[in-house]
Amino acid sequence: MRFITTNPVTRAMLTTPEKGADQLVWLATSRPGVDWEPGRYYEKRRPARRVNSQAYDPDLARRLWERSEQLLG
Repeated sequence: MRFITTNPVTRAMLTTPEKGADQLVWLATSRPGVDWEPGRYYEKRRPARRVNSQAYDPDLARRLWERSEQLLG
């Protein structure tokens, strides 16, 4: 039981719906460019400290888009 309650991955799954939705509600109801910067990644209403470099790779984004189109027909 200690592993479940101290492991960050399982703790994220044990959150309440309200806490889980907080970030999305905040982004949807606040002002882009004023309360948060478009194009950035956020954690708990703050800019993420570490972001995978692939998230900013335009070639990878293009290939993902094209593959998604293929899969959807």
